[in-house]
Amino acid sequence: MPVKDIKSMAERLSFVSEDLTEHPVSPAISRPGLAGNKNRITCLSPEQLTEYTDEDFQKATGRPQPFHEYSGEEFNSLVESIRENGIKQPVVVRPYQSKFQILAGRHRSRAAKLLGIKVPCVIRDDVDDTGAARIMLDTNLEQRPQPKYSELAYAYRMQTELSKKQGHRSDLDTSSNGCTKLDTAGSIGKKDGKSRSTVHNYIRLSYLIPGLLNAVDDKVIEMMAGVELSYITEEYQKQILAILPEYGKMKKKTANDLRKAFEENGLTEENIREYLAPKPKKEKPVQFTVSMKRLAPYRDILPNQETLESLFIEFLDQLKSSMQQVP
Repeated sequence: MPVKDIKSMAERLSFVSEDLTEHPVSPAISRPGLAGNKNRITCLSPEQLTEYTDEDFQKATGRPQPFHEYSGEEFNSLVESIRENGIKQPVVVRPYQSKFQILAGRHRSRAAKLLGIKVPCVIRDDVDDTGAARIMLDTNLEQRPQPKYSELAYAYRMQTELSKKQGHRSDLDTSSNGCTKLDTAGSIGKKDGKSRSTVHNYIRLSYLIPGLLNAVDDKVIEMMAGVELSYITEEYQKQILAILPEYGKMKKKTANDLRKAFEENGLTEENIREYLAPKPKKEKPVQFTVSMKRLAPYRDILPNQETLESLFIEFLDQLKSSMQQVP
């Protein structure tokens, strides 16, 4: 990326950068930079970067990172985009041992390495391990065009847990259903333009067993149906998962019925099948109307609705009888 573009980006992001030329970086970094030199942007070669691994993330959060690797097609599309347009969004890194660790933008960095170009980087000198995990979650939620339900579920859940771990608020208690208080979800959702109830619904999906959560990703189970199922214990979720392929897709009403049955009397294989089985469609009664204009000539013999119905039934009886007599 041209230096002038990086300078312009730096001004828009309000980052401090004393020197944006592509100078070599010191091979060894043993301490954070000075307070006045935080969040600077510079260009680094791929060899100066090291990835923030899934193991690093799990060590900081206690959970596996929730986002899938880009597929071959997704990655190839990214490579071609960068080849034509350069890296528009800087990669976020922090000093780490003798290199810089990528906190956001590992796919962009991999593409840059493949293309043999340098990477514009925002250097964060003030990020601990918990903060690194938060940056990874935040940027993936912001930049992924179509994250899966499972990715959103665990990303939002871990955001609430990391907020509590970092002590950003004093009221992040976890409720009995595993979700944090509403204002926490509201604060997290505000960044992504989602309501607190939407964030809570995504978090509830993280309480599904993997097979059911995959079915939500694959749209075999509607998203809100998955939320209802998340209130059922793992034992019965496993039974539902084993039976579900026999009956196809699941809508919210079916899941809601299963949840109510579980909460009231418990579930058995028999009633799980009963709720999953498609319900016969009720035939709608035949209805018709006759305009008053057409009935006007018969008002003298049709004084009311009851008389009209009686005459019509009598006519139908005679018609049916005559049709049965035809050889």
